[in-house]
Amino acid sequence: MMRILLLEDSWADAELIGATLKRSGIDCELVRVETRTGFVEALKSETFDLILADYALPSFDGFSALEFAHAICPHVPFIIISGILGEERVIETLKGGATDYVLKQRLERLAPAVQRALREAKERESLRRAEAELRKSEELFRTSVETILDCFGIYCAIRDTSGGIEDFRIEYVNAAACENHGMTAEQQLGKRLCELMPVHRTSGLFAEYSQVVETGQPLVKELLLCEECDGQQHITKAYDIRAVKFGDGVVVTWRDTTQRRQAEEERKQLIAREQAARTEAEAANRLKDEFLAIVSHELRTPLNSMLGWTQILRTRQVNEAIATKALETIERNAKHQKKLIEDILDVSLIIQNKLRLELQPVYLVPIVYAAIDDILPLAQAKSIQLEPILSPFIGRVMGDAERLQQIVVNLLSNAIKFTPPAGRVQVELEQINTFAQITVSDTGQGISPDFLPHVFDRFRQADGTTTRKFGGLGLGLAIVRHLVEMHHGNVYAASEGIGKGATFTVQLPIHQIGLELQKPL
Repeated sequence: MMRILLLEDSWADAELIGATLKRSGIDCELVRVETRTGFVEALKSETFDLILADYALPSFDGFSALEFAHAICPHVPFIIISGILGEERVIETLKGGATDYVLKQRLERLAPAVQRALREAKERESLRRAEAELRKSEELFRTSVETILDCFGIYCAIRDTSGGIEDFRIEYVNAAACENHGMTAEQQLGKRLCELMPVHRTSGLFAEYSQVVETGQPLVKELLLCEECDGQQHITKAYDIRAVKFGDGVVVTWRDTTQRRQAEEERKQLIAREQAARTEAEAANRLKDEFLAIVSHELRTPLNSMLGWTQILRTRQVNEAIATKALETIERNAKHQKKLIEDILDVSLIIQNKLRLELQPVYLVPIVYAAIDDILPLAQAKSIQLEPILSPFIGRVMGDAERLQQIVVNLLSNAIKFTPPAGRVQVELEQINTFAQITVSDTGQGISPDFLPHVFDRFRQADGTTTRKFGGLGLGLAIVRHLVEMHHGNVYAASEGIGKGATFTVQLPIHQIGLELQKPL
């Protein structure tokens, strides 16, 4: 059974947390402490799989608890649970090493956060074990290589009539050399070296041995024997070789270093994978920090506006025109905030693979028109010309009408957001072979070639700062892609670059071809 240390001074909150975990199917023993002393003693005397900590206690806080936990048991995941946790404190705790945070009013996030934290901790532990095993294997291999007897051979020069060395006669080889050559001593002694093993000539060793005999200069080198596979050179054998002059011949010692070479290559690959994983994790953390900052900013901005106008209305010293403007502003900001929250919830369902569709054969024309009606006030507010070009003769698609409308609304709102006032946005519906195709194009700011491959990624925006020109959470297009894929369709983005507009194309398979065609409205 999993053991969880809970730092919580409220008995009721602790009961609620325990019930939430149990209801989510997490079988655990919850050990609750209320004070700094109890928390530290529990960490020192017991073993836990996870730590849950309230951020604000009467004489202790979650950040201090996080520092104690990192000092005593740095590998145990740590999740902050708080009733109110501001943006700066969230970022501070996450940068301080907290695995995640959960608001008490959103405890439905607790179980997924716990499961993710445990999964990531297990992966980190596996990586640590793999690294330890690798270090152990490298040490064992290094020790065995250093203690094994080297191969040893004595080769005497065979000269031609002009005195030049034409080959070497094998005078002596030890047991290690016999094993390396795969031949007995009797099979080698007295034989010509290059005739018995032509690799000495093709690899250049024969010429280098001859140079040692003629000059007396010793040879120290690494010999790599390679073969080509798929256009690349792969090392098949590696040797450390030393040769010194011995009479009219050479004494050669060599060591097979193929395994060491392969281990080095594997180690390089492991390091490269680890570095890539670390880079990916750091990038994910940066995206998470940016997204948390953007969420706080985007939710706070309409809320501040609504609170401001509410305070003005409370004075009851406003005329009808101002009151109307106030209500319109409050309603607009409330709808905007509702849309932000719906996008966050949709992405949460997508991540948990819990988003479900109610599929049935539907016509796309009324769905697209409904999306246009939805988005028209936004276009009119920016004096943007919204041009529908909808073919009435489109076969039905198997889909969820509400989610299909969400796809079109998201694409249109994205186009309008990035199109300057007095611009133009066009939505076209046509049938291409066995697909219904929806195309949304605009005369907006366009997409840079560097960002284009990431335009459908979650939490990715071309400008990820809270001071950016265009608002939003960067979730709309990610939701579009997921919904389109759930409808067995495809979505594409195209742009010729900054300032040249963008085009988004959605293709959905026709349910019935040629049997039922949409009639003109």
